[in-house]
Amino acid sequence: RWPGGCAGHAWNWRDTVGPVERRPQQAFGLPEFLTWCRETGGIPCITLPAYWGTEAEMADLAEYLNAPNNGANPNGGTDWAAVRAADGHAPPYGVTWFEYDADAWHGDHATAAAGATVRPRLSPDGYAETYLRYRAALRAVDPKVRLGAAVPAMVETWSAPVLERIGEAMDFAVTPFILPRHEGDSSAEGSRLLLQACLACGAQA
Repeated sequence: RWPGGCAGHAWNWRDTVGPVERRPQQAFGLPEFLTWCRETGGIPCITLPAYWGTEAEMADLAEYLNAPNNGANPNGGTDWAAVRAADGHAPPYGVTWFEYDADAWHGDHATAAAGATVRPRLSPDGYAETYLRYRAALRAVDPKVRLGAAVPAMVETWSAPVLERIGEAMDFAVTPFILPRHEGDSSAEGSRLLLQACLACGAQA
């Protein structure tokens, strides 16, 4: 799952592709993540930001990831499949799983004091409407794409309207668990407790 958690709220995927020297703050970008998945046997799930972007920009992401590098350029503008090939991966990645910002329900973390753009918190209805547009845009590029939606546990005021509005168009639900719940030092005892907490994640979930 990349980017994970609240790092996905407003990330611009275009800043994470292309020559590494042009993105010094993002040396581990989208191509590096996908290489890591391939080398470790992981199945990638790409987060779509709730507080940045449009359906056209999400369609371009699907083109970068999954369109053939044959000059077709289904969305016009930049030929993102050619950018992917220049990044060292000519064949499509074939990414199936995407998540529409599972942490969007609690709002963005940008503050005026930090000089960032402060974005109003999404409503459940607004989130659901955007989900449907993004899903259609992704699947227009690759019909195999599956998009997950935020259905946080114990937040019925968000989850109920999202489920009702999206309905059967929801490919899967994303309910984040922050596990294990453990804080401590790096002593032998702390490490033992951390290992126990990790092994207990399944039971906690």
